[in-house]
Amino acid sequence: MLQIDASTGGLIGDALCHVPYMDFLCRKHNSKALVFGLNPLVAAMLAPSYRFEFGPLRSDQPIIRLSINDAFGYVNQCHMAQAFFKQHNAPLPPMPMTLDLMAELCGLPPGLVVAPYSRSNSPDNNKFWPHERWLEVISVLRKERLVDRVYVVGASGPDNPAPYLAAGVEPVFDRPLAQVLHLMRQAPLFMSVEGGLSHLAHYGGVRRHVMLYPGCLPQTWARNPYAVLVTAKMPINVQVCDMAAGARQVLKAR
Repeated sequence: MLQIDASTGGLIGDALCHVPYMDFLCRKHNSKALVFGLNPLVAAMLAPSYRFEFGPLRSDQPIIRLSINDAFGYVNQCHMAQAFFKQHNAPLPPMPMTLDLMAELCGLPPGLVVAPYSRSNSPDNNKFWPHERWLEVISVLRKERLVDRVYVVGASGPDNPAPYLAAGVEPVFDRPLAQVLHLMRQAPLFMSVEGGLSHLAHYGGVRRHVMLYPGCLPQTWARNPYAVLVTAKMPINVQVCDMAAGARQVLKAR
């Protein structure tokens, strides 16, 4: 059995980007893999088709260590999920990628889904768009009768749903990712910053997606190839009309 240290896959997006190369290693060596350190929310939604087991590694056996920090050296050359392949001189898988992910009924009617939070936001807010602007976009789309029910997705503690609650937006917090994926797949539109859920949308085949993509990253590195991208050097430079235009493009194309 292979042993893989995936502990740099602690964030949802990073963890998802580890999976294609880990699966490649299992197929190459026709072996299962004992995996350590992968985000447990991601591990829980990986289908049984992946030959992974999760637990502590044995120090007396060889360990394959994957480092997202080392892969970041290829930030200007490929998507982050391709970077492990490039780093180890393996053929690059084509984009977009699809992972075998388990979705689970969320028990909620379809509606616009907004994911405004990012764990990798920096102190200068390189991935943050003000909540009042998200709410303005929602208000515009409601007035134009393009959306009705709206959800905001996040996690208790780090994410604050209060501004959205006050505007009649329903928080969907602390759900398993399998339920979040189902909610996103049934949504007429998913809107997000670049973060873990934007990667989940990509690998989960969510095609109705408007993504606020930060200028701090090359266009290829973390994008969802299915998404309509709204970009600026800094997110604060993106205006409400820019995001609303992207939303109309997706909603009117259904």
